[in-house]
Amino acid sequence: MPDLVIRAGLVLDGTGAAPHTADIAIRDGHIAEVGRVRDRAHRVIDADGALVVPGLLALSPPPDIAHFDRNRSTHRAPGVTTTVETVPRAVATQEQLPELLAGIDRTALLIDRAFMIDHGQMRREVLGNKVRDHVKASEGDIANMGAQLAAAFTAGAVGVRSSVEGDPEELLSALTRARVQMLAETDKTARVTVFLAGHRDPDEVLDAARYLIRKLETRAVLVSSTEPIDDGEVLAALLPSSDADVAALWSANRTIAGPTINPLAILHAVSEETLPLSLLGLRWSAAYAAVGLTDRGSILSTNRADINILDHVHLAEDLTSGVVSTIVHGVEVVNSDELTGATPGGLATAGDV
Repeated sequence: MPDLVIRAGLVLDGTGAAPHTADIAIRDGHIAEVGRVRDRAHRVIDADGALVVPGLLALSPPPDIAHFDRNRSTHRAPGVTTTVETVPRAVATQEQLPELLAGIDRTALLIDRAFMIDHGQMRREVLGNKVRDHVKASEGDIANMGAQLAAAFTAGAVGVRSSVEGDPEELLSALTRARVQMLAETDKTARVTVFLAGHRDPDEVLDAARYLIRKLETRAVLVSSTEPIDDGEVLAALLPSSDADVAALWSANRTIAGPTINPLAILHAVSEETLPLSLLGLRWSAAYAAVGLTDRGSILSTNRADINILDHVHLAEDLTSGVVSTIVHGVEVVNSDELTGATPGGLATAGDV
């Protein structure tokens, strides 16, 4: 018997399919069935007339929102079920990161948390005064950064965040060293996701994106830009396909729900003319795939049951209402825009590539 069945919702499943009416059965924190569910369940949510979408991803959320304090009465980021955060400055990558990540699952969390290494922070620690004096990293410096990245990926970090400090070739060299070290020590290839934050010169960010898209193999480059992106090479890597190894995601105006704290804003703003819902769902799913979290982001059997039920018609402009239910790992954490008090969240780590 399913633990929960969502009945007759308009399901936007994240596969690129158009929204369609279906039931969803949830058992042991995962999606057990999508379609016409005839089994009785311990609990049923009537979603007739509501839009049912996957749980959403927030990249680089503000520190005061990332932890989602369970004592708050409302969810600060409606619809978000997983965050990808930068490792705190107080954490020394090689020594303290494993302890930090191991402790995540022992903490009462509303949603799941994944972590990226801050390339700028690591670079300053390794290079010291060389950063101030604009001295190029030595081979030893790059080897040190590669070792730190390898340790971080082994501990569970899902990627590296960079604001394009230094030469992107330096970052690529450090990532290459990390992959070689991991292969030698664990016989596994590191999943390397690079999130380029565009709060600096947009052209500099795009130059770095072009370089990394050309050079990184079977990895993802995510781009956040303060300006709309019209670069063909970057945009060509945007849409996921069966033979695409690199994905570029961007956040500018209404283009994509990527590194924003409130992805539902995009859902509220788009129309079928500007961005069809089926394509929006595909991009949400691609955001998860880009950081290696392939067990969520689409409503498919065996995936984690991270799901939102939305009153799409009445979503307010400030998005403080309209969330009928948010479900994390099969447990309802938001009901009628209010937190339930449940804390099923934990550490999210990338799957094998």
